[in-house]
Amino acid sequence: MVPQWYIKCKDISINMINAVKNGDLKIYPPEFNATWYQWLENIKDWCVSRQLWWGHRIPAYLIKLKVHRIEIRLENI
Repeated sequence: MVPQWYIKCKDISINMINAVKNGDLKIYPPEFNATWYQWLENIKDWCVSRQLWWGHRIPAYLIKLKVHRIEIRLENI
């Protein structure tokens, strides 16, 4: 059996839910807030080893910002 690697997603999902609830992160249009919550409240750990095995890229990066508020627009979902 090949070892599997997972990324724990629960902690970051809680932070992202709270960011929208307290207004640090705004989603446009606001109708997608329910989708945001539904997806993040039911998140599972992410198995990245399968993606690596098949040569798929993993969207991992680091962004350092000096702003206090970030806005994300979700469109055509």
